[in-house]
Amino acid sequence: LLIPFLNILYTSLKKEKSKLILIGTLLVITGLSPLTNVISINNIKLDIFPDWWVNIYPFLYYFVGCFIKEYKPFKNKKSFMIILLIVLLFIETLFSYLFSQINSSNFSRGFLGGYNCILTVAISILFFLVFYDVNIKNKFIDNVLSNISRLSLEIYLFSYISDKIVYKYFNTIINNPKEYLNYAIIVVTLSFSLALIFALVKDLIFKAVAFSTKKIKTK
Repeated sequence: LLIPFLNILYTSLKKEKSKLILIGTLLVITGLSPLTNVISINNIKLDIFPDWWVNIYPFLYYFVGCFIKEYKPFKNKKSFMIILLIVLLFIETLFSYLFSQINSSNFSRGFLGGYNCILTVAISILFFLVFYDVNIKNKFIDNVLSNISRLSLEIYLFSYISDKIVYKYFNTIINNPKEYLNYAIIVVTLSFSLALIFALVKDLIFKAVAFSTKKIKTK
């Protein structure tokens, strides 16, 4: 619902520098607190950056997507992006492991925050830049991936429903959280597939309504 207004905001910025400032600002107010707020001295947590704004991180990803579509950055630097992607994945994995060891606890997914953390944002952007313009020769695979890409927003929104359905079922047959590791691939695949089906159905309904509306108007 907010996308039309976000588009007005983005397109009103005429210079590349202004758009980078917008993205940088969002990165600071949504992505810095997970990194800085884990610092503590004498068991006193230092909340250096407020985390009030972290939940608007989807705006950050949206504007980054707009920027990539418009300027296509790092188009000829695939090797550099792959190396940087591997390095950042290693750093995030190492930090998460060390944090768990220091606190004598199991893996903590909240250590570096969620999708808003700067490291996660950087890894996500790099992964996208490496693969988004790959030329796929196989028409069937190209068609499948193109439709998934086209419906990615709907899949993301419907995943809330599919997660509820899938996890509710598996919670009845799995008693120990650690056992989820044995079912991880199955659970994720089922949830994604269900969300994709919902998105396809929604897409067909919208196309049918649009087609019917067009026919009524022509008559």
